[in-house]
Amino acid sequence: MEDLLRQLVIRAESAGGEEWLRSCLTLPLPSVNTSASQLGVLEPEPEDPVINMGDVEQEALEGAEQDVLELSATVDPGLYAPEGEERPREMTSQKRQRKRTRAYTPPRRRSARRRAAQEGSQSRGGSLAGAVREQGAGEGTSNDAVLQGSVARSGYCRSLLSGLPLGSADDLVFSMLSRSVSPRTWHGYVAAWKDWVLFCGRRGFMDDTQEVQCFIDYVCEKFQSQLSYNSVVKLLAGISFFQKWKNLLPINAPFQIKQLLKGYKSVACSPDMRSAISFVLLGKLVRSLPSVCRSAYEVQLFKCAFLLAYFGALRMGEFLSLARTSLSPLLCSDVSDHGNFIKVLLRHTKTDRSGKGVWIRLFANECADLCPVKAYQTFSSMRPLIPGSLLMHADGQSVSRFQFNMVLKKCLSFVGCEDFKITAHSFRIGAATEAYRCGFNDNMIRQVGRWGSARFRIYVRPDSMAV
Repeated sequence: MEDLLRQLVIRAESAGGEEWLRSCLTLPLPSVNTSASQLGVLEPEPEDPVINMGDVEQEALEGAEQDVLELSATVDPGLYAPEGEERPREMTSQKRQRKRTRAYTPPRRRSARRRAAQEGSQSRGGSLAGAVREQGAGEGTSNDAVLQGSVARSGYCRSLLSGLPLGSADDLVFSMLSRSVSPRTWHGYVAAWKDWVLFCGRRGFMDDTQEVQCFIDYVCEKFQSQLSYNSVVKLLAGISFFQKWKNLLPINAPFQIKQLLKGYKSVACSPDMRSAISFVLLGKLVRSLPSVCRSAYEVQLFKCAFLLAYFGALRMGEFLSLARTSLSPLLCSDVSDHGNFIKVLLRHTKTDRSGKGVWIRLFANECADLCPVKAYQTFSSMRPLIPGSLLMHADGQSVSRFQFNMVLKKCLSFVGCEDFKITAHSFRIGAATEAYRCGFNDNMIRQVGRWGSARFRIYVRPDSMAV
């Protein structure tokens, strides 16, 4: 009843409400058909009707209620909202229908090609033996069936290499060929071969052409597109990889191509400005750790990390994790102490395609402050006795690449070498350069850094040593 009166008052206060209320009060009184016999009294003589004001008011209220209900369907419900309160918004039929249709939206299904590409990249990420062991764990699964399943996931880029001679067992050969190099290198080779096939199609050549002029045109097109020297070399390496597989002349073998690359290198190649860390600078960095780190444990932690990176010529991906919460590639169980030397198992290296890992030995030296063996022994005695990453904080979290670079940057600033372009890779550059200064031959330097080609020569930079 209170709501009805409130609505009546609102309607009466609106525009034209006074006239509407007066018209409601002047309505005629409805007739009552009730016989006198039903009441048990004599029927009186008809008299003039008497207007009962209470009945008029009751009927006026009922009429007002109906008008208010009709009015509420057309008037904005927030029109008479009190001041300071937000007016409620009425949901239109279109919005209501849109909300009803969006109540449940099934997840978008990945396309077959994208799903095959992701599964293929994951299957190529590890060794074949690991894939066989992982898939063959169930009972009743033969090695042949597991191998076929592993091969099937690597066929997402077969359309690009349809012209390659793979033989009868093409799936198996294709899978082994893709596993012969690292996943990143394989994707680069496939992209380079696709670019070569498209170029030959535009020029009217077959992709197995041996015309040197076609090779020259392709290289000049890349020069005109202002690609870097390294990008052009990588493209030619990918094309040569598949040309060698087809017993063809590699594109980077002719004398003309080699001379063009030499000329382009002198013009477009931007030199690598990263400096090498010398043995003297390494000592300064280690001795600056007590002023940079906040605890004695952190000092020994990063001292061990610096010395392992330098004397082991380690890449960041071989001993540092991507995040503090992720597991490091170098585990505590991968290092064994043998007194005057330590053995380190590198499970994930760039050139190890067999997946077996590589063992390296780090020997003790006469300088106690820069001895990797002593640094490891000291840190291992302070490290928490829990399995996991070797380079671990006191709270059990791994040392990330970001933390390593930030500590290195603070140490360089402390010793006054912030002007040098030194990164975490400078430890590896410094190891190769220091080995060259000590009289190591090319084969020995390649063994130090585990290089599989002559690319180690670009890491030998005796003129860029930061001291």
